[in-house]
Amino acid sequence: MYKTDLFELYDIDGKLLTQNTTAKMIGTGLTLGEGLSNKMKMSLLEKPEPEILLYGIVNEEMADYTRMALGFLYAETSHPPLKAIITSTGGSVNAGLEIGGLLSEYMGGVHGYVQGYAYSAAAQYILPGCLIRYAHKYSRMMCHYVHANIQVGEHELADNDDLEQILKNLKEPDEQTIEMLMKKIQMRQVYKDLKDSNDQTVEILMQRTGQSEEDVRKLLCKGQVKTARECKEFGLVDAIFSYKVTKTFDEKGNARFKRNLVME
Repeated sequence: MYKTDLFELYDIDGKLLTQNTTAKMIGTGLTLGEGLSNKMKMSLLEKPEPEILLYGIVNEEMADYTRMALGFLYAETSHPPLKAIITSTGGSVNAGLEIGGLLSEYMGGVHGYVQGYAYSAAAQYILPGCLIRYAHKYSRMMCHYVHANIQVGEHELADNDDLEQILKNLKEPDEQTIEMLMKKIQMRQVYKDLKDSNDQTVEILMQRTGQSEEDVRKLLCKGQVKTARECKEFGLVDAIFSYKVTKTFDEKGNARFKRNLVME
C-alpha cells in the first residue's frame, strides 16, 4: 500500500482551500442534449482529464453515450487518457460487449474505476475493456453465467436431429406436433446463443485475469459477490483505491482536513 501525492485540503465548513493539481475547462461545440445530467456529462468530457459516468443499467442508451463520448475525444488530436467511473448492476450482454469493445479500442487508454458495485455485464464486459482496472476499497463485484428460462431439457436441445427437415417432411402434421417442433427449434437456438455467450465470457475473463478456464468457469458458476480485495487476488482488477482523511490544525487553531488518495 502507498499514498500518492494527490491531495485536497478543506476547512471545517467543507470549503476547498488548496489542491496539488489544477484544472482549466475548455470549450467545445458538442452537446449531449438538454438536461442537468447531460450538461454534467459534457462538462466532465471537457476536463483536461476527461471522465465518463457509466451509471445504472447496461443498455443501448449507455452504449450510445459511450460511443458519442469517445467520438468527441477522438476529435481531439491529443487523445487524453479517459477515466470511466462504473456503478452498475449489469444489464444487456450485447450492450456490455459493445461498450467494453469501444473502451478497449480508445487510443488514449481508459482507466476504469468501480465505485460501489459492478455486477454482471459491468464486471465481465465493460471493466475488462479498460486498460487499467481499479476498484474502491469498499466496492463489490460479481460475475456469472448468462442465463435464460429454458423449459426444455438440455439433452433435448443438444441432440442431432434436423428438426427443420423433420418439420418439412411431415405428411399430415397436426397443430400440436408443429407447435412442439417449432418450440424445440427456438429453444435450441436460445441454448446455442447462451453457450456462445458464456464461452465468450470465459475467454474475455481468462485473457484479463490470467486464470485457467476451469477457475473462470467456477467463478461464473458460483455467481457470488466478491470484495475488492478478492477481485484483485483473482485478477479482475489491477489495483484498489481509497481516500485517507487526516485532521490537523493551523497556527490559529483552525481545523483543516486533508484527503489523500491511497492505492494498494
